[in-house]
Amino acid sequence: MTEDKLKSRKFSVWITWGVIVLITAIILVIDVCVLKNVPDSMVELFSKVLTYFFYVSLVYLGINVTQKGINAYKEVMSKEKTEEEASE
Repeated sequence: MTEDKLKSRKFSVWITWGVIVLITAIILVIDVCVLKNVPDSMVELFSKVLTYFFYVSLVYLGINVTQKGINAYKEVMSKEKTEEEASE
């Protein structure tokens, strides 16, 4: 991982949501062990947190792929432009 990626806001949001999912899962497991059953509200909460984490991950990956595609396109276009200038 590069230093820029660690300072990225997108990455920070993704890590934060990962921690939220982990904490919610731990609380769910503790509830199961202590209460010997799972409250419906806890299952619903975990389901919603997991769904939002999926959406955040989808956006994070989508933006990264789009940025890489745009950067690759710019690089190809700049190479073509320099080749055209060199051939003239």
